[in-house]
Amino acid sequence: MPPIVTILFSSIAFLAPPQTTSAPAAPEVVPPKSGNITPEEMRDLLYVLASDDFGGRCSGDASGRKAGDFIADQLKLRGVQPAGDAGTYFQSFSQGGGDGDGSYRNIVGKIAGTDPKLRDQYVVVGAHYDHCGKGDPGTGPMGNAGEIHHGADDNGSGTTTVLSIARVIAAKPLPRSTLFILFDAEERGLWGSEHFVKKPLVPLDKIQVMLNIDMVGRSYGGYLFAGGLGSANQLDDILTKSLKGEAKFLTNIERSNDSEGRSDQHNFILKKVPAMFFFSKMHRDYHQPRDTADKIQYKPMASIARAILEILKISATMKDRLEFHPVGANGMPKGDAAMEKEVVDIARATKRRLGGQIHATPEGKPAFADTEPAGVRAGFEKGDVILAIAKGNTKNPKDFKEVKSVEELRVECEKFKPGDAIQLKIQRDGKPLTIPTTIGDIPEWKYGPDKDGGDMPPPPKPKGKA
Repeated sequence: MPPIVTILFSSIAFLAPPQTTSAPAAPEVVPPKSGNITPEEMRDLLYVLASDDFGGRCSGDASGRKAGDFIADQLKLRGVQPAGDAGTYFQSFSQGGGDGDGSYRNIVGKIAGTDPKLRDQYVVVGAHYDHCGKGDPGTGPMGNAGEIHHGADDNGSGTTTVLSIARVIAAKPLPRSTLFILFDAEERGLWGSEHFVKKPLVPLDKIQVMLNIDMVGRSYGGYLFAGGLGSANQLDDILTKSLKGEAKFLTNIERSNDSEGRSDQHNFILKKVPAMFFFSKMHRDYHQPRDTADKIQYKPMASIARAILEILKISATMKDRLEFHPVGANGMPKGDAAMEKEVVDIARATKRRLGGQIHATPEGKPAFADTEPAGVRAGFEKGDVILAIAKGNTKNPKDFKEVKSVEELRVECEKFKPGDAIQLKIQRDGKPLTIPTTIGDIPEWKYGPDKDGGDMPPPPKPKGKA
């Protein structure tokens, strides 16, 4: 989901060209052959999607293209038929959601319906798969430029949910046809869904309902937000029925009749298609490199996936068509704006704990992009390259930890408390210097658990691999 600031200043931010990165071959993930959706299935897939291998899945560059190829392969493995351009899984488009030039690609698959009277109608389930890459300025990143923004929750969780649902429906198709859409360039301003509704691959008036999944991996205390319920009269009842089998994990449901203007269902709402939006609330790692797979709540996420699957089953089976009703565009959890403001404050303080903004040099080394008064007082200057960090006033070279990247520097800084004395070895104009300073403060996060640990261990490593 794009931050509020990205939407407000879209005419400026989106002018930034996507960063370019090289991308090696994607790892393989073999889906289960049968059975309901499990936390283990979702964990094994999400650990891959949010890994360094995909470089933050930046729309328009090699990392995003690699992610798109991987997702298309996963749809194929799950038995989903291609429904994109020219018999492929891809729907290409250009900047701003314009006609395709291949820069950006939605991934689209289909499972044909089983009822001859209903199969020309569709239930649609979607999620955006792109994120912020290595801090691409057009995507609203809040971490340091040059550092991988992994996007496990945003929106690896939604992408994983769609793929998990696809496997189950492919094994037992529904009466109406099911369309699976993984949107590209959502972080740039909903470009993928905007293009889809402009150039729909199925008639929009044949869509029974669109379900959009955006950030469902940080459900604490059984929480789930469901928006857009007012876009058709029956949706609230359908949601209630679908949640009955998931009462163990989903105990705190916040409902809104309104939609939300910052995620992909919004473009379907504008075209008078009934649509729902699922979200597990803001967290302090939003749009930052710390949004990683080890912090995901997989058990409630699997429960959310199963509930959404039930909504699809009911919507695809019912005889009546859902009738669209207009709704507002501010359907977000209570207090969400205050939470996002605090996320921005924390992100800014985290990036500037050393007295200035850090970025990556062309060689990938961490360096000061600018300095604030605290950094100037310590003796830092713009352009100083950071080589190593140590605690206290040690004179022993062995106490210094070498940092080769922005990410390594951030990880080392997170080991210290605000106010801790440290030393940085830097290089200025080719000359080495050691400068003492202190670690800056970070605002306290008031809206969630003290520790954002996941609820499952990492996937087991394949046999024969270290």
